[in-house]
Amino acid sequence: MENFKFYNRGQVLFGIIFTIVIVSLISGGLYYYLEKKMPKMPEIIEKPVGEKTSTPPPETSEGELTEEEKIIPEKEPSEVHEPEVPCQSECSQTGLKKCSNNGYQTCGNYDEDNCSEWSSIINCPSNNICQDGKCIQRECADGTSYSQCSTTKPKYCNNGSLINKCSACGCPSGQQCQGDESCIVSSFNFNLSVNPASGSTTQGGTISTAVNATLSSGIPQSVTFSASNLPASTSASFNPSSCIPSCSSIMTITTSSTTPTGTYPITITVGSKETIYNLTVTGGITSLLLNPGFENGSGNMPTSWQKDYWSVTRSTWNWISDGSTVKSGMGAAKITSSQPNDAAWLQNVSVDPYSSYLFKGWIKAENVTLADPPNGFSTGANLSVHLSLNRSPGIWGTQNWTEESLFFCSIASSSVKVAARIGYNWSLTTGTVYFDDISLEKLDPPFIGQKTVLCFLPEHRSILTNPSGWLQKLDAAYSALQDLTGQIPYDGNKVVTQEVVSYPGGELIAGNPTLWYTNYVPNTLQQVNNYNYLGFGQVHELSHAFDFYGSHYAGNGPINPEHWANFKLTYVADILSATYPTATFSHPTQGFIPIGDFPYEYFVVRYAQPWIDSGRTDWQNMSNDVYTGLLYLLKEDIGWEPFKQTFRDYASVGSPPATDLEKVELFAHLLSANAGVDVTPYFQGWGFPILPP
Repeated sequence: MENFKFYNRGQVLFGIIFTIVIVSLISGGLYYYLEKKMPKMPEIIEKPVGEKTSTPPPETSEGELTEEEKIIPEKEPSEVHEPEVPCQSECSQTGLKKCSNNGYQTCGNYDEDNCSEWSSIINCPSNNICQDGKCIQRECADGTSYSQCSTTKPKYCNNGSLINKCSACGCPSGQQCQGDESCIVSSFNFNLSVNPASGSTTQGGTISTAVNATLSSGIPQSVTFSASNLPASTSASFNPSSCIPSCSSIMTITTSSTTPTGTYPITITVGSKETIYNLTVTGGITSLLLNPGFENGSGNMPTSWQKDYWSVTRSTWNWISDGSTVKSGMGAAKITSSQPNDAAWLQNVSVDPYSSYLFKGWIKAENVTLADPPNGFSTGANLSVHLSLNRSPGIWGTQNWTEESLFFCSIASSSVKVAARIGYNWSLTTGTVYFDDISLEKLDPPFIGQKTVLCFLPEHRSILTNPSGWLQKLDAAYSALQDLTGQIPYDGNKVVTQEVVSYPGGELIAGNPTLWYTNYVPNTLQQVNNYNYLGFGQVHELSHAFDFYGSHYAGNGPINPEHWANFKLTYVADILSATYPTATFSHPTQGFIPIGDFPYEYFVVRYAQPWIDSGRTDWQNMSNDVYTGLLYLLKEDIGWEPFKQTFRDYASVGSPPATDLEKVELFAHLLSANAGVDVTPYFQGWGFPILPP
């Protein structure tokens, strides 16, 4: 029984297995059949961006093998290109725009797949919103942008609504801002001020100030300027006389020589308002000029002035009488030099002999340019005096009214010519200049001696502690030079030494007056105080005044005029040393030494003796200081008398010799005759190839 059960169970198991096998075979065969007979459906794969779509293979009729079904032995199967699903457009119309947040997007093909997509968001600018795919500026009804002031004050665009906001947008002219931000029409008002509020002038002078009317409220109206409570013999004018605030007017106050001195509160009235200007009038300085402000004249000529020029055709002279270009008043003088020239307005003025004066005035310059190469006489527009090389510093280029001044001293003459000038001696200039308010006033007198005069700037007068003591020595030097040469220069007039501000061409320039450059004056005056300094430069230039018949004995090289001035100075030193033994000259290595020692220590020891010791005979290369020392050594042998007579003899000599050597020979022959001994061997030994008398 047990075996039967087992048998039956085996049969059942076998049947199950058999059935599974049969079903599997049938299923496999059916699958194979269907796979061959039915086309394979392509797999839908999402295409990468930018990938090209391949074309699917053509369909075949039922029962016909496709190219894919044909089996080709020993060849690798080709790549299968699956058909691609067409793209789906995200937007329908290229160029169509839509709003997104506070920006817009545009429809278009941005990846070359023939499908249209939306672009990224393009944000709208500030104060704009997106509307129908466009950025629209947010505006109020009148076109004013959000958060901006309207052109119609005091309106303000506040989130689409126009509101009053005068604190930010202001009010129309003539209206005032209120607390509720609205504007109301205000009454006309202005603030009145004067700047400067005070000033001082001398009797006969003028002064100006600015009067300012500044609009503070209301609709502007014209106002008129006037002044009252003026002192006697004083007038006030306004330019302009009326204006519409905010505006300014220049008040010019003109005093006269009879205006009382003192301080006056002048009332300035402008419309309905008043302010005070404090005027101080001091004692006037009488100008020695006629028509100093060019207020009077006729045609193109101001009264009392005349033209002066290097070339009359290169400049034009004009008298201005309409107040168009003036410093004050209505008149001024003008010169225009279109070509290089030295041109001036000139006036001859009466002065006192040996007196100090200050010549000053106002100059306005336009394009003043030096035509000649720059030199020590380049001056531009200036004030000068036709007395010597003395003038004011000068103005160049284009400058508004500038005051120039010139200090000078008169000589024996009772008149001088003063000039308002463009250009100067050896300084031709182009440009246009205006002159106004010129004056000439007398200052404190200079220091006046018997033969000489010392004239210093006011600020340097007090440096000299004993001016009369120095003048006494300079007078003695003058007398010694007169004794040496037997001559009297400048018709016996005193020789003036005058300090000048502008460089005259050297520290001291000989003449009458002798010009002394101001940069050297203070130190020399202190040396006079501290060392009893006689003044080498002052005596040297004074010696030039005694160069009578100089063309007979002065030439070039060793016999030049500087030699003869120094040789005459050695005589002064010898003579004055007896009276003023402590007076000094400055030696370059020994300091201040007595004037009696100076000629030998300086000219002989430093120059003449080395020449003699070297045995040199090349007289053409001899310095003037060597020759001075050699003559001083000769003086030691024959004394001063032959020299004194020789200088006098030149008065009776005919024409001067033609050459330097002939001048030396003439001098040696005259000196020999006056010494009673032939001195030509001295000159021959020094190198001069001259013949004996």
